[in-house]
Amino acid sequence: MMDISVVIGTRNQWPTLERVLASFATQTLPPATFEVVVVDSESTDGTGSACAAGQWPFALRYVRRRDTGKAAARNEAIRLAGAALLFLTDGDVLAHPDLLASHLAAQRRRPGAAIVGRQIVIDALDEMRAGGRAALPRGRRQGQRLRWNELVTGNLSIPRQVLLDAGLFDEDFVGYGYEDYELGYRIAGCGVPILYQPSAINYHWHPVRFEDDLGRKREAGRSAVLFCRKHPSPLLRWRIGMHPINRRLWGAVSEDGRLLRVCRRWAAVPSRKGRAARSILLEWSFQQGVREAFDVP
Repeated sequence: MMDISVVIGTRNQWPTLERVLASFATQTLPPATFEVVVVDSESTDGTGSACAAGQWPFALRYVRRRDTGKAAARNEAIRLAGAALLFLTDGDVLAHPDLLASHLAAQRRRPGAAIVGRQIVIDALDEMRAGGRAALPRGRRQGQRLRWNELVTGNLSIPRQVLLDAGLFDEDFVGYGYEDYELGYRIAGCGVPILYQPSAINYHWHPVRFEDDLGRKREAGRSAVLFCRKHPSPLLRWRIGMHPINRRLWGAVSEDGRLLRVCRRWAAVPSRKGRAARSILLEWSFQQGVREAFDVP
């Protein structure tokens, strides 16, 4: 009997995806009790043939589809999944051996809940033992109820029917960011508890150049505007930093002004000043994305 379906959306992530699949091959949960559904958005790196050639102890289903965004890829995988319980993750997130077993135990304690595990961001594989950066703030306790904006969909188990009843991910989100927060907002509004399970650990292998992060932040700003247009609420805008004060404050910061010139100079320095400079640049990029999206009717 299949207890859980692992859902992975991917695009041009092989051989990172190969390591991810290998991490599911070493689960303490028996391989006959879960499947992995990989939905590939038009990869050009041989992902399909590599998946087919692999010898996996679990059932692997590979589907290639047109690239219409992460939300659409995940929705297709959710519809194809054979188990009543789903585990959502990404093509660059490696599983701890007890990951699926921990999620199953938590789901049995709280059936019907969305269970968020402890996702750790690493820049290199050797950080898996040394630790990394937790995706959620420290201090969260087992079973603690989380907010909608703490729905970490790289380490999430949830009944398939809950997602179907909620309408799945919103496929209007085709750029980076906020498709997971928007889903969390909807399911929390329906009374679905979002609970924390720290023993369910995985590792987001995420070596991204700072310049790429700036681009993603700008795209996230545009996605944030879409989110707020779908759920008009002054409180929501304040919570995600789209209030009038921020718009005026960051709108007064020139791309060629002294503040950003200094921040660019300090951004490469591994120090407190460097971290502060990177934070300012990332926030400015986010707010630029917000401003750009507001200019589109």
